[in-house]
Amino acid sequence: MNLFYLIYLFNIVNLVNLDYIKKLTKEDLNENKELLIFIYYENSKFTCPYCEFYSYVVSLLYEKYKDKNFIRKINFFENPRLGSRFLLMSFPYLVFYKHGRVHLLHNEKMLGDIENFDLNLMYPCKNCRNWKYNPNSTIIKIYSVSSGVFFGGLYTFYKIFDLIPVWVWSLFICLVIAFAIKIVFHAIFKKKVKEDLDDGNR
Repeated sequence: MNLFYLIYLFNIVNLVNLDYIKKLTKEDLNENKELLIFIYYENSKFTCPYCEFYSYVVSLLYEKYKDKNFIRKINFFENPRLGSRFLLMSFPYLVFYKHGRVHLLHNEKMLGDIENFDLNLMYPCKNCRNWKYNPNSTIIKIYSVSSGVFFGGLYTFYKIFDLIPVWVWSLFICLVIAFAIKIVFHAIFKKKVKEDLDDGNR
């Protein structure tokens, strides 16, 4: 699969329905299963074109290895706490998990050689970036909890923000601007009056 073919696919492939792929759970990681995990970010107001193309790639991998039942997916937006265990802040990503260790697949290598992807060659993984932390370690779990609280609060703020009508925000901004103008003119007027008084006392 060459670069031009990838660009072609990127431009024509819409989001592939991956409802048939199981969502990643904490139990999957705790059971130390051999997994290929698709990590992406999607919500009703945000689209990720690269995630859409990856969904196509994942669908191909699922067809190739559907008998093994080892492919999982996780939407970081829906589950930031579990998603944070992989220490990823850019999406999408394909992650290979085995023996309590995470390996981030090199994206370009993965997409460019999808037909020759061989599960049996994934460990030890020559085309992966080894990660020295176990997603089940205490440090990572503490980080994931704090990250989940942070993103949960952030999403709640966005929801509240969306509930406030646009005209309210417009009125608020206008009032802030008017107040700022009042302060500026008041300072100028006060300075001018002081100068006039000083001139009159001379």
